[in-house]
Amino acid sequence: MPQFGNVKENLPKDLVLLNYKNIFKKHAEHGGFWEVFKDNVSFYVDIAKESFKELFKVGNKLFGDKNLKFFLSSFFFYSIGMQTIFLMATPFGSNVVFPKSDEKYKLIITILVIQVIAIFGAFLFSKLSKKIGNKNVITISVIIWVVCCLSAFSLNKENPNLQYQFYGLAGLIGLVMGGLQAMSRSTYSKLLPVDSMENTTYFSFYDVLEKIAIIFGMLIFSVFIQKFGNMQYAFIAMSAFFIVGAILIRFVKAKININ
Repeated sequence: MPQFGNVKENLPKDLVLLNYKNIFKKHAEHGGFWEVFKDNVSFYVDIAKESFKELFKVGNKLFGDKNLKFFLSSFFFYSIGMQTIFLMATPFGSNVVFPKSDEKYKLIITILVIQVIAIFGAFLFSKLSKKIGNKNVITISVIIWVVCCLSAFSLNKENPNLQYQFYGLAGLIGLVMGGLQAMSRSTYSKLLPVDSMENTTYFSFYDVLEKIAIIFGMLIFSVFIQKFGNMQYAFIAMSAFFIVGAILIRFVKAKININ
């Protein structure tokens, strides 16, 4: 059980894990195990409260800017689809496309190839952004994601060319996944206040928003699997989030290009 002594008074809360000297003090010196336990629970509750307070504070500040409000809203919706599909691609391929145990190696190779294609996609979309702007590239990427969702829904287990269709779909997903992730971070960084000293905090909020999108997306995906007994119906739900994201990004008025 961690024993922090007077760390609440002596150290900033973000440095508590570095306070190794107080962590290993004996319980007897601080009123026994339960007293130390209650003190630590109270300590972490305080940390949680301050963390959420800071999160909402940063969120209110960012959403106070019209362009950031529409971008972050768009990012949240299309991240629900993108991150959920990325996480569920392996179970989907394993259950639908490669159900036999001696075919699992094909899925592993496919996943590795997707990572390489994603790198190429990031470079390709970066070049395209210089010509048509980040907002248009993001819109195109999200529309391609909708096409990917509908294609995944239409895959037929009885089709003798199913694996080849899956390879093509996986390649397209890798391309837009790398491109959209790169464009999202680039666009966000260019919408943030110039010469701000809080960019680290802003990107922390960006990461938290993405994690919330993952939780939300996985919940919806699991609900559709539970209801229909088929992963492919969940892709229709994911396409709806991409569509909302594509609509919201059009409200960003700033002209953004990668220099």
